[in-house]
Amino acid sequence: MHFHSSTAKAVVPCEGGWIGAMTAVLHGRPDAIILTGDMASSERFVAEITPYIYALSTIQVFPGSLEMEALAEAAFRVPTGQEALMTY
Repeated sequence: MHFHSSTAKAVVPCEGGWIGAMTAVLHGRPDAIILTGDMASSERFVAEITPYIYALSTIQVFPGSLEMEALAEAAFRVPTGQEALMTY
């Protein structure tokens, strides 16, 4: 995914703010901040958001857009006992 400079200037601070807000909801330092999906495929996006969030936790990047498939696969593993149901 390609981000135009004007798009990046608008998106990055907003996303960084949401990540910071979620950190506050978690009462402190999360185990990791995981960037996924199409935006994580953009080296520019990752490079520009990192200064906003690096102090909050370790940053892990998993580019691609297979989130829905991964969630569905995990949901199918719970009834068979292959994976435990987790409550957050």
